Amino acid sequence: MLNIVDEYSRLTDVAVCVADHVPDPATYDGDHPEFSKYVPARWDRRLLVAQHRRFIGTLETLGVRVHRVPASRKTPWQMYTRDVAFVVGATMFFGRSRGLPDRMGEIDLAIDALEPDDVVEITAGPVEGGDVVVHDGGAFVGLGSRTSAAAAEQLGDHVAVETLHLGPDVMHLDTRMTVVSARHALVHAPSFTDRDLRRLRERFELIEVTDAECGALATNVLMVDPETVVLDRDQQRIAGRLREFGFRLLELDYSEPIAVSGSFRCATLPLARSVAGSRPDPTS
Repeated sequence: MLNIVDEYSRLTDVAVCVADHVPDPATYDGDHPEFSKYVPARWDRRLLVAQHRRFIGTLETLGVRVHRVPASRKTPWQMYTRDVAFVVGATMFFGRSRGLPDRMGEIDLAIDALEPDDVVEITAGPVEGGDVVVHDGGAFVGLGSRTSAAAAEQLGDHVAVETLHLGPDVMHLDTRMTVVSARHALVHAPSFTDRDLRRLRERFELIEVTDAECGALATNVLMVDPETVVLDRDQQRIAGRLREFGFRLLELDYSEPIAVSGSFRCATLPLARSVAGSRPDPTS
């Protein structure tokens, strides 16, 4: 079942976990540094669950097979399934070293539910799927708050890896960059070193997001197929730029998951995409 070689081929299978146990902000103790550093806003729990369910329903309407991981009260942030594990090629990778105690144990629930054929545990250091952007059968790996160089090196024993240096104040690579086609990437340029930015410019035509858009997770979109992007309806400038390049947009209200610093990419663990060639350049 597992088959992920890029971020934009037609999504056929995805794992999600419904946000039923996300806590109410009035009662949740969010003082842990790995939570409070990245979640400055309060959220409306009821609206968050409704928006998340609507997003899952949209994927099902589009014909994506949705595999549900059971929700647990012990792991209230399971809805952000991208962090739990990631697939490159026909292998699922994961790491047990997690910065936030509330997220320990998520991988066991996911593996029990999904029963992947090929699973590799990264033991050299912490790694989360939000730091892994798959491209051309390999992966860009962000070295930031949640993923270490040692973990990236171990992953490199299995797939081709290119590291991007983000620093300790960036939670995940996909909050700063993601690939939307063979030739295009959404990028917050100030988040990258000059060297890494040059490398990205050599590989892609960059669709740059502003500081404010980055803070609202404008790069954290989900490609459903080579033409179709799911993004938050408030990102109108980015939506316009994507339309200029020929993309079709599905714009959803996702304000409350974003308030907890996770958007559409964070809330999905792609398991399989149909193999697609390079996306034609609609401007040619």
